[in-house]
Amino acid sequence: GVYTFRGYIFSTTQQPTEISVPTTPQIRTLAFDNAPLSDIIASLSEAYSTEILIADQDLASYCITATFSTDESLSDILDALSQVSGFRYHLEGDKYIIEK
Repeated sequence: GVYTFRGYIFSTTQQPTEISVPTTPQIRTLAFDNAPLSDIIASLSEAYSTEILIADQDLASYCITATFSTDESLSDILDALSQVSGFRYHLEGDKYIIEK
């Protein structure tokens, strides 16, 4: 049957209904204000479920202010970061390595 309660319309059925859960991950904004590169990399690693290692620890304390969206590719974000901080990165197997 169909019911109305406080302006909401509900319906009932005898058959089970499939629940659709979106498979696309939510788009997130990642904002950093004078954050060390090590914190930025940790956040990117978590957001993209990808291992990212800073091979040269001198780079880890380099502070950056930036805002990214997770609808951007990880390599585009790493390209932008490398331009401002002067590091290079490469993909080794399934993880990114950041170095001077």
